[in-house]
Amino acid sequence: MSTLSPEFLQLSQLLNYSDKNSNSLLFFADGAAAALLKKGESSNKILSYYGITDGKLADLVRVPLGGTKLPVKNENIDLALNYVKVEDRHQLEQTLSQIYLNNYKKVITTALQKSGFSLNQIDFLFTNQIKKSLLAKLLDVLNLTENNTFISLKNCGHLGSTDTLLGLAKTIELQKIKPGNLVVLASSAAGFSWGATAIKY
Repeated sequence: MSTLSPEFLQLSQLLNYSDKNSNSLLFFADGAAAALLKKGESSNKILSYYGITDGKLADLVRVPLGGTKLPVKNENIDLALNYVKVEDRHQLEQTLSQIYLNNYKKVITTALQKSGFSLNQIDFLFTNQIKKSLLAKLLDVLNLTENNTFISLKNCGHLGSTDTLLGLAKTIELQKIKPGNLVVLASSAAGFSWGATAIKY
């Protein structure tokens, strides 16, 4: 029996191009990806997963309208509240350069520990498409290079968690992934959450 796991995001619709605080989000784009999973399949084995969420960062990047703080009601219908909002650009930058990077490393390291492998055994790491300087720092702390990943930001923009499956698919198309390779899919989301999955090819 097979199941289809789709990822589809329309991030561009969340952008208010007149909001200068949101300039760091202008690479948001729309895209979709899916992975076909088969029960009992021995190849491309999913070894482990680990994820964390830090609710203290929930208001750094958010869509104000909706949820329990500002529910959708007639008196709240304001189009400006329906766009993603960055409350404090400087605090966001600080978070991205410190907490964000540390949590990314934590989920990748922990997922690998659960799988019985270690950081120095990673063959490929596919992440959501974060800004180039942040990706460079992440690769550096993991002792990886751009040869161990796929960068699609310039051509496709940031597609959210779809980026990881796009990078995986493109690298498979290029016939770079070989049997026995250890592949890690690692993603993050505003809110903020981080997760990593280890796969043995």
